[in-house]
Amino acid sequence: MKKIIIVGEAGCGKTFLAEEFERHGYKANLSVTTRPMRDGEKHMSSYNFMSKWRFFWNRLFGMFWEFKKFNGWYYGTLHTEWIRKDLFIFTPGSVESMSEKDLANSSVWHIYVDENVRRERLSKRSDADSVDRRIEADRIDFDIHDKYKNNGTIAYSPNGDFDAKDFMIEILTAAGEDPEVINAIK
Repeated sequence: MKKIIIVGEAGCGKTFLAEEFERHGYKANLSVTTRPMRDGEKHMSSYNFMSKWRFFWNRLFGMFWEFKKFNGWYYGTLHTEWIRKDLFIFTPGSVESMSEKDLANSSVWHIYVDENVRRERLSKRSDADSVDRRIEADRIDFDIHDKYKNNGTIAYSPNGDFDAKDFMIEILTAAGEDPEVINAIK
């Protein structure tokens, strides 16, 4: 089965979808980040939170499969995560940096949800960043990266109401999952 990569602006439902995959036994990537923890997040559960010093130390020693700066903080995927995990939540820049071989072995999905819905969701979060800044940063990030657009499927759910299980089955089918496994999920 191909690796599954979810791309989407803040508040579109990436984490919600990843949790549905995990409920069915798929292993989601634990990204590394230097950003502050939000209320309710836990180290080594939500993210692998690292200091900038430790992040750069790991980068210096080649521990990252990919890394990017986004919204002023660093995010990355360790080589060990890329090898062992099935599902990844990436920025467009992370997809853009992928090799052609890795892209060919991945199923990239961009979740699109209307900006007003995302604003409402983001306003309910206890976050280290403002809603306006996150929306603007996403607008810039998604406008400047084109490679992911040509290697993925756009899942259009303007009001943000999608059935995670049905969507997961659609993604798994496209990623080449065993039909028996998919039928067991249904």
